[in-house]
Amino acid sequence: MKMVDIPVEVLNSCIDADVCKTRIDKFYCEIVDCVKVAVSSVIPTRQCHYNSEFNVPGWNTYVREKHDVARDAYRSWVFDSKPKYGYAFDCMKRTRAVFKLAVHYCKNNIEQMKADASAEGLIVNDCHKFWRNVYKINNKRATNFATCVGGSSGVEDVTEMWKQHVATLYSSSVDNRQQRFFQTKIANKLFEVECTAFTVLDVINVMKTMKPGKCPGPDGIHLEALYYGGKYLCTLLCILFNMCMKTGYLPSQLMSAIIVPLVKYKTGDLSDVDNYYAITLSNSISKIIESLLFDIIETVDDIDDYQFGFQKGVSTAMCRPTDAFKSTVDYYCSNGSHIFCCFIEFKKAFDRVDYQSINQSCFISDRDRP
Repeated sequence: MKMVDIPVEVLNSCIDADVCKTRIDKFYCEIVDCVKVAVSSVIPTRQCHYNSEFNVPGWNTYVREKHDVARDAYRSWVFDSKPKYGYAFDCMKRTRAVFKLAVHYCKNNIEQMKADASAEGLIVNDCHKFWRNVYKINNKRATNFATCVGGSSGVEDVTEMWKQHVATLYSSSVDNRQQRFFQTKIANKLFEVECTAFTVLDVINVMKTMKPGKCPGPDGIHLEALYYGGKYLCTLLCILFNMCMKTGYLPSQLMSAIIVPLVKYKTGDLSDVDNYYAITLSNSISKIIESLLFDIIETVDDIDDYQFGFQKGVSTAMCRPTDAFKSTVDYYCSNGSHIFCCFIEFKKAFDRVDYQSINQSCFISDRDRP
């Protein structure tokens, strides 16, 4: 990490824009390469193979106790030097037979074990557990693989199909006129933005608040590698972020991401493109700078009191049917009123938002507003 060349001239003096971008790109690549080398040399990798045979329905109810008894008897038998006869040998043999008999019983009655597990949720008045078990049973009955998606088959054809589908989806509502006007406004610097300098402590505090265990982006670096990378790594990241803020430039590799299609309904048609939704796996370093920007960006517009998302201090969990909706319905029903509900679902609402128009409206001054 000490061998990373810090382009100090980007912060201290004004240089050519193209040269500045090249220095920042090189600085970012060197940081990523150092982290990758450190991770590969320190953290061993292994392949984990999941075997569904070890997931025995009814284990906790019928097998766990017998397994514990058989294991204790086996350890006692080993402690006695594995005798071929006697009390320890007979106890080990008998408890092992009882344990295997319980396992065979569960495997031979898998459907009954699953039904009992679902019914247990209703007995204890746990509706969430009941429906969770029902969804698991239905999902396992669904088709796991699709040979054709969107009329395409094969790795290359399916990949190209998803590429065209995502490109069409995210560009279907883009206003090119607004995009050109917004980019021209930025290039001409018709508005002034106060540059905020981040500190190393800001970077450390942001990484502490981020959730671990997330999938990495195209760079393959997990957040834990940056969190445990030491204070010097945080210093390099702080310098990189301040360079980006000063120049208004982000490396293209930093902004790259992986779009992964996931199935909406496992019991639905897996060959239907509309049965998938896309998630984006961005780089961990880009998540850090996004979190830093979220802390300094605030809205000046009035927000409706009934907006439960996309603002600090509230979440959509506060508008769950078991809370706000159910209490509202109960209130009006108890007072003898009629309830009329309307649920609106916009198809791919967030995917079709014209962000260029939103960006344009954010920089309209008060005198320019109608």
